[in-house]
Amino acid sequence: MSVIRIPIAGTSEEVIEIQKDNLPSNEEMDGLLGTLMAEMAPLNVWMQFAAEYYKQGKMAQFVTLMEEVTEIDEEEVLKKYTVDERVKCFNVFAGYFIESAGKSKESEVKKDDQFFKANQVRFLIKNRFNK
Repeated sequence: MSVIRIPIAGTSEEVIEIQKDNLPSNEEMDGLLGTLMAEMAPLNVWMQFAAEYYKQGKMAQFVTLMEEVTEIDEEEVLKKYTVDERVKCFNVFAGYFIESAGKSKESEVKKDDQFFKANQVRFLIKNRFNK
């Protein structure tokens, strides 16, 4: 069984294990996001969840998770992450919207919306990291 491990803050060896084949549903996302924030999980753990949701085709959960991780602005939490780690999260999220637009069989309006969202993420990168 493959799992994703969330280290418990303040301990060196305790973890919360989540089975990859039993990821929280869309209705349970608040619990997962709360746990990731409360434990100040490393960004690579956030990205493991994002990658697994993406692989499983659970795009609503992927987007919810990526929105949350790219909106973290609490100084105490941000100190734990490098700029490179944070920029990687933004790039993954922007890449998702670009890929979605490229694959879209829907109208040009839908494609434009996806490109617009990708540009919004790129704008956030520029404003947060070019100070």
